[in-house]
Amino acid sequence: MKATDSMIKKLFERMDDWRHLPSYQLERRADLFFSLYLKDILNKKLGFSVKDELIPEFPVRKGLIYEKYQNDIKNKNRSYKIDYVAFSEDLKKAILVELKTEKKSINPKQNDYLEVSREKGFPFLLKGIIELFNHPKSSKKKYLSLLKQLELLGQVKIEPELKKMTTSEAIKHTKSNPKAIQGLKTVNETYLVYIQPSKYDFVENQYKRIITFDCLIDFIKNNTNDDISKRFVKSLPKWRDYSAGEMPGN
Repeated sequence: MKATDSMIKKLFERMDDWRHLPSYQLERRADLFFSLYLKDILNKKLGFSVKDELIPEFPVRKGLIYEKYQNDIKNKNRSYKIDYVAFSEDLKKAILVELKTEKKSINPKQNDYLEVSREKGFPFLLKGIIELFNHPKSSKKKYLSLLKQLELLGQVKIEPELKKMTTSEAIKHTKSNPKAIQGLKTVNETYLVYIQPSKYDFVENQYKRIITFDCLIDFIKNNTNDDISKRFVKSLPKWRDYSAGEMPGN
């Protein structure tokens, strides 16, 4: 066995084993591997071309999408996270993607903010990103990086001089110049896609879709032949069939 093959095998064996431990979060470790196949499987599922660029852990400002948080000083500038956001090649469609590696992590509260986010639409969510960037306690450098990435994806417009400023200068500038960062209404359709082990009585519609692990396994087997993909499809059935704590053979 080649050294690379041995390390890939060890990597997935550890995820297979460690997911059964109390504080280990498989979704947070495995999301990178799922991301390798998102573009192509979303193309197939949704029927339109999707860009390869993804935004992981996309923040949705609580005070933006829920009225109950708008006057809540403690919580209004906190955010929910969407596992990935993808865009169609023409940048007119946004896809909110939620990854679940087991059934028990699916909960009504999370489903609600995902549904609300989709219904309000991606251009609306951009307002929250700009507000979070301007918030004094947010991670300014990271939010500015996110805004620059969104600009490359045609979703916001940032004044050229703003991008040359230090982070502290940029904050002061945007407060006195509200139009320094503008959300664009490029997206006119917003989709919600769940990746999860099975359907679990899931009802699909035009804008809400599901990709099961079986669908992903079939896609990887039929379209890839690299060492990581070959080993990944060996772990997916274990993640599908056994909840965390349910060790195979026990």
